[in-house]
Amino acid sequence: MSKAVQLVTTLTPMDGKKDDVLKIITDMAVEVEEQEAGCLGVDVMWHDDTDTFILVERFKDQAAFEFHFKQPYVVAFKKSPVALTCLEAMDVKICSVAPGTFSR
Repeated sequence: MSKAVQLVTTLTPMDGKKDDVLKIITDMAVEVEEQEAGCLGVDVMWHDDTDTFILVERFKDQAAFEFHFKQPYVVAFKKSPVALTCLEAMDVKICSVAPGTFSR
């Protein structure tokens, strides 16, 4: 059985662009959960201390993760005006569940 994959993305909006960034990532999160059977869930969180969004996407396996990056809405996000003009920084980490821990 292939291991679950988690994508943890930290998005830092430019000043005054928080609402623009929130709209596009929540719209995309809904689309991911509706269109991708291999997606186990998407969490969008806001961290007040660092003024960043933290997006956690969970996929059942590597194949589901790779499928995600081929979707038109993911490709479009990378080229969208929000990604190009509203983000100060974006950090993406691909993670797996630590051995000996529990994840559904």
